[in-house]
Amino acid sequence: MLERLSAAHFDIAVDLLVEGFPDRNRSFWTTALATLERFSAADYPFGHLLVAKGEPVGVILTPTSLRRRAEGPPQRIVNLSSWYVRPSHRWRCGLMMKLVMADPEATYLDLTPTERVRQMLPALGFVPINAGVELSFLPVLALAGGRSGVVSPADEPRWGSTDGPDWSLIEQHRALDCVPLIVEGPAGSTRIVYKILRRNGLRVAKLVYVESHERLRPAIGRLSAYFLRCGCMFMRTPARDAKVGFGSIFAPQGVWYAKGGDFSDRTEILGSERLLFGI
Repeated sequence: MLERLSAAHFDIAVDLLVEGFPDRNRSFWTTALATLERFSAADYPFGHLLVAKGEPVGVILTPTSLRRRAEGPPQRIVNLSSWYVRPSHRWRCGLMMKLVMADPEATYLDLTPTERVRQMLPALGFVPINAGVELSFLPVLALAGGRSGVVSPADEPRWGSTDGPDWSLIEQHRALDCVPLIVEGPAGSTRIVYKILRRNGLRVAKLVYVESHERLRPAIGRLSAYFLRCGCMFMRTPARDAKVGFGSIFAPQGVWYAKGGDFSDRTEILGSERLLFGI
């Protein structure tokens, strides 16, 4: 049986998470649960406990956020994160996942699967939505990517009310040091969100939301120049395949999986553990 996670369950949930993921300490998971409670969409569970004969034997975190659609109710995006079941109850994993993914209208993501979970995902209907990571050297990309386009900060009126994340979700992510932009180029306008990371003393611009890579591509030189002015030397994006452009390298890591939704032209990790937990 599944029980919806609440503050009353935090201690046992942290016990299970530390047991399943010993590389993270209690302080990390306590903070993570408090963040989930604060950021996850109202009326939707941010996690579950798997209970057998009254004893909690498993846990899964499900940070959830909503996306506006032109027709119908908002699209629910559920990130399946940090799931663990005690070894003696592993045979219950399939049932747990079936219950967690009971909404056929929702899109489910797993952005941080362990090797064991990765082997299970195809049987659960998940497919990879990237092949790894593309790391681009911005000085080269700024020269090779052309000078067409305009990059400017986004605000609520310019963000608009089209399909995708609404402004309230973007405002939430500002507290996580995410920055929204509007990129206008030869192929049209697209909305993006980025976050600056520090790696080995260098600033890296990580794209966490791209409305349309097709519309962004002809203006990538302008965006690269913008990031250079922000003090960044590299840009990190999900790679569709191992063939990356001039000035970029490919790393076969950080493969993401989805069940439902169309990610062929967009990057979308808003509301996920990648941002909420800073991993």
